[in-house]
Amino acid sequence: GLLETTDRTRKIAAIRENSDSAVFELPSTVARQIQQVRGHHSTGTISSRIPEECRVVAHPSLPLAIRKALTNAIEHNGADVSVTVTAERHDDTVHLTIADTGTGIPTADREAVTLPEETPLTHTRGLGMWILYWTIRMSDGTIAFEDNEPSGTVVRITLPAAAR
Repeated sequence: GLLETTDRTRKIAAIRENSDSAVFELPSTVARQIQQVRGHHSTGTISSRIPEECRVVAHPSLPLAIRKALTNAIEHNGADVSVTVTAERHDDTVHLTIADTGTGIPTADREAVTLPEETPLTHTRGLGMWILYWTIRMSDGTIAFEDNEPSGTVVRITLPAAAR
């Protein structure tokens, strides 16, 4: 466990220290991450609805961040959880949504990633959300967490769209 935590911490530091960006074909990027998560988890369902021509400019760790969001939705919920990934292009941005039907992300975890710094009283249970948060932030994007109705969480990510 300690080695895994150390590895994740290094990944977060590497994300924050790297200001590079890359263009990602979102349909294939998401499909690969879904395939990887399904390879490790046999429970839950994951589906996606992303337009064929949907490209974003983001930090090179975007695939990892998407995989962490999907993995968290599967691992922290019951075997019957359903996860849906959608994307829509709006002028110069792409809105990527990852919605699940689970029990939801604890309020303390949501608040921790929106504060200026983590403290002993405001922190997440793991490092996956920090990988997601820093990847989106270093991509000049935004991230928001909302309740899904009737249950679960919606992660709303906005990223710069790549030129058509």
